[in-house]
Amino acid sequence: MYRQLALSYLIIALAILSPAFATVGRILAQEYGSESTSVSNEIYPEYHQPPVESGYLDGNSSIVEPSGYDASYPEGRVLKYAHEPEYDEDGEYRQPTSFAFANKSTLLVSTKKSGQILAVRTEADLSVEERTQVVFESGNPSTPFSFGKILKVAQGIVAVVEESQSQILIFQFDDQVGSIDKLQMIGSLSAPGLPKDLEWDAANRRLFASATWGQRLYVWQLDGEFNQWTRLAEVDLPMCGGQVQLLPKHDAALVVDAFGRDYAFVSLTDFRVLRHDLLYGHNVTDLAATEDESMVFFPHQLINDTARSVTTNITWGGLMSNNLRWLRVDRMLQEEGIEIFKKGKFYPLGTPGNGAGDPSSLAVSSADQLAVTLAGTNRVAIQEEGESYFWQIDVGFRPVDCVYSADDARLFVLCQFSDEVSVVDLKKREVEHWSLGKLRYPDQVEIGERLFFSSKLSHDAWMSCHSCHSQGHTNG
Repeated sequence: MYRQLALSYLIIALAILSPAFATVGRILAQEYGSESTSVSNEIYPEYHQPPVESGYLDGNSSIVEPSGYDASYPEGRVLKYAHEPEYDEDGEYRQPTSFAFANKSTLLVSTKKSGQILAVRTEADLSVEERTQVVFESGNPSTPFSFGKILKVAQGIVAVVEESQSQILIFQFDDQVGSIDKLQMIGSLSAPGLPKDLEWDAANRRLFASATWGQRLYVWQLDGEFNQWTRLAEVDLPMCGGQVQLLPKHDAALVVDAFGRDYAFVSLTDFRVLRHDLLYGHNVTDLAATEDESMVFFPHQLINDTARSVTTNITWGGLMSNNLRWLRVDRMLQEEGIEIFKKGKFYPLGTPGNGAGDPSSLAVSSADQLAVTLAGTNRVAIQEEGESYFWQIDVGFRPVDCVYSADDARLFVLCQFSDEVSVVDLKKREVEHWSLGKLRYPDQVEIGERLFFSSKLSHDAWMSCHSCHSQGHTNG
């Protein structure tokens, strides 16, 4: 009887899922070039581009559409992107993950799949060969390093998360000239449990690293030269370690959950957990603080577990929303429950017609102008100068990091799935695409990964698979 019942359930499940499998197959064909299969918006009206006229709830924001970009609704082509990279069968698939300025004119870029660190010159009118150079490469091509966060800690010194062996690598480079030719590894710090984020306390010469599966915050003391480190503390966290923000005026480090809602404050004096509570949101992908450290702010997603997955709830952001939030540090340290969120600020990045799925990083200019990468929609949202609203512009595939130029005239955006730096001219509101080198065509697993992180598959681009299943897991 149980076997018959199980077989009945299987038949019902296949009947339900068959249209979904067919839809994914059509989407794959549409995005990756099959001539025999296409997706019709008449059959699948939920897969569409945001309309040109869509803006924010205050009616003041705008979306900048590149020339030739079809964003009509609902007739717009499915998954049509403003910029498609050129592919080369002799190319690599690097998957850049993080970048930081090494000096005024050179960005250092860490990569996840190729085990490389690249130096990218930011001067205008350079060829790919002149602009990008490999300055470090893993010694073993069969098991390359998998690099994450890169952080400049001093002149000529960077620290880089290396995930495959759960370590932090310290590199030295010659910063006497404009270009950087080589990174020399001078130290390795063990950080068991998949290190995630890095923070540097210059005043006390301490390096902090969170660990996701280790559920710890590691602290090292620099004793002399940058190859001389002592582990100062291993702080057990009440959640998976994610983003870190140092708040020395509060004698505390704020650590948020890598996936879910938890946050904790850790004392910078005796390294004990001072406070543990919950945020109203998940997928906190970056952290920043105001200059006086009175507030912290961050991009995040918010899933309503009481809302039904129906069109109305999705359209108006009632099921999943993508936001910027500001919270007062004193209230996070002292209050509980809803009291934590009072006197804070909240800005919805997504609106009906433009869900702004999967905010992934945050940059702040010298004039406190904000920019947020929207990894799920291949866009970046940029705050209008002197105003409180944002405009959006298309960049490369899956933007994961961004940083302003020293003069605030350009925004550099690191795009993981197109192996490029997209450069936004903030005055002209135009984008230039800098390739990191020859890019090979993604294989089937990598195509699936791209789809997993794409919010364009959802109604109005509010969410991707990753939105609920963070990095392939859950949001807690």
